[in-house]
Amino acid sequence: MEYNIGDMVVRHVFKEYEWDMVGVITAKRPHDTKEGETYYTIRWFDQEKYIEADTWQVHEFDLIEIAKKLEEKT
Repeated sequence: MEYNIGDMVVRHVFKEYEWDMVGVITAKRPHDTKEGETYYTIRWFDQEKYIEADTWQVHEFDLIEIAKKLEEKT
């Protein structure tokens, strides 16, 4: 899935959502590989959880809307 700058996301780790890590995508750039992966910069709202990195990948977070719908199904 491709995300856009301004999308609200939640951290996704080991099939669990970390609702204390909610943020917004502030930048994205292609990774220099044949797979064409994209790296994202996310500004996490909780400063205690803020991780300064610009290499977040799509398997590490989900859109908040998608995460809420998936949690409702369980």
